Amino acid sequence: MQDQPSKSTRLPSSFTKIIATAGFTLIETMVALTVSLLIYSILMEIYVHTLKSYRLQIAYHQLQINAEQAVSILMSAIKKSGYIGCAKLTKNFPLANQASSTFNFENQLVLTPHSLTVSYMQHKTATLIHGVEGGKTLTIDHGISIKPRDILIISDCESANIFTVKNVSKFKFKQIIYLNTPLIYPFKAGAQISHLVKERYLLKKVSAPNQYQRKFALFRENLIHKRQHELVGGIDQIDFDPDLNLKTQLIQGVMIELTFSEFFKKKVKRYVAIDRVL
Repeated sequence: MQDQPSKSTRLPSSFTKIIATAGFTLIETMVALTVSLLIYSILMEIYVHTLKSYRLQIAYHQLQINAEQAVSILMSAIKKSGYIGCAKLTKNFPLANQASSTFNFENQLVLTPHSLTVSYMQHKTATLIHGVEGGKTLTIDHGISIKPRDILIISDCESANIFTVKNVSKFKFKQIIYLNTPLIYPFKAGAQISHLVKERYLLKKVSAPNQYQRKFALFRENLIHKRQHELVGGIDQIDFDPDLNLKTQLIQGVMIELTFSEFFKKKVKRYVAIDRVL
């Protein structure tokens, strides 16, 4: 019996090509992966840099807003100091103090290198309905809201009196204020009555919301009601430099200098002129 020819064990050429092609594709994949990782790292670096720049721009924009707010608040406070209605507060102006918090020509504006204290009569007022002379009650309209232990000022163009409210009765068209002691000066109907305001502005430590803001903020302290309120953050330092008139020895202006985050190295200066008369 004739032997059958054996089948060849050689792989088909087409299969050999597939194996060769598969090996080449693996190398390409490794190269592509390496290039992709390189591109990804570059894109991530660009993204992080862009995000950091954006945050810095936001922080700097907020710093500028804070600067304008702080300057505006301090300038307004300085200009309000010494306000007492239609009259000018001078050294010889008849002003009687019958309350625990005093207000006079000397303490209307008190400056230290890093704080500011102002005293003034609030602009929103009530009107005296009936004249008073030596009495312990005042009848006024509803121009302002009043409660016991409030410290008020009654003022006209000739004199003023600071007093503490003992009690108050409210009616439809009027309020009756009861005093602990009679007023020193007489006042005619039409005199203005309002709250005494004593405020101190200074920096205090606060929690820093992020790395671009410092741990200080401008605060306003109500010295009568013993309350404080945070106004503007991100301030490193406040400096007040009084402009003293050498002839009259009166403060005729104040230079305000605000120093913000050292990262930005920004300073803001403003000069506030004050109208003072002896």
